[in-house]
Amino acid sequence: MNCSRTPDFVLAGLSRGPGNRPVLFGVFLVLYLVSLLGNALLLLAIGADVRLHTPMYFFLSQLSLVDLCFTSTTAPKMLEDLRTSHGSISFSGCLSQLYFFAVFADMDNLLLTAMAIDRYASICHPLHYPLLMTPCRCGLLVDTHPNEILMMLLTGLLGIGPLLCIISSYTHIFQAVARVPSAQGKKKALATCSSHLSMVILFYSTVFATYLKPPSTSRSIDRYNGKDLHY
Repeated sequence: MNCSRTPDFVLAGLSRGPGNRPVLFGVFLVLYLVSLLGNALLLLAIGADVRLHTPMYFFLSQLSLVDLCFTSTTAPKMLEDLRTSHGSISFSGCLSQLYFFAVFADMDNLLLTAMAIDRYASICHPLHYPLLMTPCRCGLLVDTHPNEILMMLLTGLLGIGPLLCIISSYTHIFQAVARVPSAQGKKKALATCSSHLSMVILFYSTVFATYLKPPSTSRSIDRYNGKDLHY
């Protein structure tokens, strides 16, 4: 019988100094709890208020739910390692974490794209908006199976396709806003997109900062850890 055991992966961590671990544990525990509480309250508020049962808030509630799951794929393990100084993960644990990290990250990506399409329909086709963004179509925009996500991820389409769709949507939105005659109308139209546009910029800027970087050296590991943490 083969009794060989798959070795664990050793996690480098955010800091090599053991004295920093209690401080980092406290900071990240607070951030994690704030993230959980904020997203949970947002879900409860949208579910309880009938006035918020619109396509825009439907997508926002789905984004909050995915963010809850996305954060929970890595934060608990990081907090455990900071508390125990264990600093390792099994092969199966690493594979599971990577799988769910990729799934929820890509769901985030697709939801941001769906929200861009929703804003495009609202601003560029306001009279047809109720017909375009029906509950059935909103459900179809967020109905993505995890296995299909990973297959698309392997082909590279999932990273480029949604970004191009978002850019195209906002190109049409800005063109439509530019044709609005009054300054107040332009301000009101842009205000409906400001929160989503902020999330898009934050999401993709951290993605590019994390993955479009030169290979790390021993001197640059700590500097890159900060960028990775933002993602």
